[in-house]
Amino acid sequence: MGIAGRGRVPVVAALLLFMLAGLGAPVNAAGAETPYVRAEGTRFVLDGRSFYVAGTNNHYLGWGTRAEVDSVLESAAGSGYNVVRGILHSVKGSPDGTTKRHVWNPASTADSSNMGVHGTYLAYWDPARSTYAFNDSATDGLGRWDYVIFKAGRLGLRLNIAMLDFWQWAGGSQQVNAWYLDGYDAAADPRRYTFFYQDPRAKQFYRDWTAHVLNRVNPLTGIRYKDDPTIFAWDLMNEPEVSSVALAQSWMQEMASHLKAQGARQLVGSGSEGFYDGRAGSDPDTEPAAVPAVDFQTWHVYPTYHNVPPADVTDLIERHCASARRAGKPVLLQEFAYPATTEAARESRAELYRTWLAAVQANDDCAGWLYWRLEGKVKPQPTRPHPQDDTADPGTFVWPADNGEGFGINGSTDPAYPVFASAAADMRAKNVSTVVDDAVTGVGGWTYSDGWTHCTNCDELTPPVAYHGRSQSWSAVAGRTATLTFTGVRVSYYGVIAAHHGVAAVSVDGGPETLIDLHGTTKAGDVLVWTSPTLPRGSHTLRIRVTGYRNAVSAGTGVTLDRAAFE
Repeated sequence: MGIAGRGRVPVVAALLLFMLAGLGAPVNAAGAETPYVRAEGTRFVLDGRSFYVAGTNNHYLGWGTRAEVDSVLESAAGSGYNVVRGILHSVKGSPDGTTKRHVWNPASTADSSNMGVHGTYLAYWDPARSTYAFNDSATDGLGRWDYVIFKAGRLGLRLNIAMLDFWQWAGGSQQVNAWYLDGYDAAADPRRYTFFYQDPRAKQFYRDWTAHVLNRVNPLTGIRYKDDPTIFAWDLMNEPEVSSVALAQSWMQEMASHLKAQGARQLVGSGSEGFYDGRAGSDPDTEPAAVPAVDFQTWHVYPTYHNVPPADVTDLIERHCASARRAGKPVLLQEFAYPATTEAARESRAELYRTWLAAVQANDDCAGWLYWRLEGKVKPQPTRPHPQDDTADPGTFVWPADNGEGFGINGSTDPAYPVFASAAADMRAKNVSTVVDDAVTGVGGWTYSDGWTHCTNCDELTPPVAYHGRSQSWSAVAGRTATLTFTGVRVSYYGVIAAHHGVAAVSVDGGPETLIDLHGTTKAGDVLVWTSPTLPRGSHTLRIRVTGYRNAVSAGTGVTLDRAAFE
């Protein structure tokens, strides 16, 4: 258990020191609360507070082992993200691949990140019934998402889940087309942009599939998918590419209305790439009014694929967020990536991402960002005969090999990893937190043991020192504590630093303590000194304990408290 000295605070915490200084006015925690994220103007909101999105995508959540899912989601939570996006990809032909051929390889044994799905599939063609069927298995079917949702909830993360994929890499809508179109070329047939959205059989499949997903009861939580607040939003499809704006908007309105008729309590987005030129059926300026059943807009940008100069992405950010302001709906930069396969290229990319993220951060009409894509450690290939192998030792897992795109981000050496973590902290700082001043005691406030001293109206003039609420509390008696019970997923501790201050021990829910050095050469109040990791959503207790310790140059052992803020 090491001391987090002021010059040695972890990267994310150090950046939070500056980024959270501008928290908005406190919100009264009393009153009606809802566990679901909602859309309000250009913002997402949760419990009356802004919910600016900062997170990532991962493509293999539905077929990775539990240990591989843990690696991704724990990395996301550790980076301070609040949303992770995934896709319900896997649709195949008939079980034997002959009655209805597969348009992809559902038997791949590559590593999970490189499309090694190991036989996982969600929907298929049933020759005995001459129609489609769904696979609910927790081993190789939809049931694998039970653990993803459960784990995300335990980590305090929200999920953005696309109901289906347009692309053929794991079947998606292209496999559905191939069920009904003999000799269908999933990569080149022009009907890929029309058939799924027009054919009554394909549309009925989509309605049945989404109803099936929404009404599934997760045995790990006991909650239907449509009722689980861990799910932030459903996308109608990942990147639905359509032949015309009219057809796209008609299909989106019909199917978004269907999801809501099924009782989905979460937000519904389109999952669209959001092109402005009508390409792929997108039109961000008309879609908000034409598709009222969709709650928020989305857009994706890949400069190398979309022929967009990287420097122009900031202009696109401003344009999309201006469209959101006019429409009165949030817009989410839901996918973005730039390739890098060498160390030098990764360094340059990190700076490029920093610029794009800063543009989103600076514009309050931009509801947030999700980059493509975070990868965790995976079991090397050849891996396993089926998707689940809980006997595998995660200590043998490796960072996955690049699939040729150069988009993957992991925490091994990529300089973009800390860039995203600090940008996530910056975005979260815009989510107005509930603040509890040190002077607030009783219900909803602090509980102090004896041995604490409190002052009010005690700002100092020479030299100037300002405290939150013009008050502070302190103790130098070892073992004395201050505790606060709160409901949320993250809490921050603000103290006072000075030359005579010592070391505090901070913990949540009786867990391991973190030692925080409150010594500083210049006295300052209302300083963010510690932020918790993402916590499971619910009630928690923060404890600050006086250790009686000090560093070698401190003149005392005092521990101070100015306020806490939780979200």
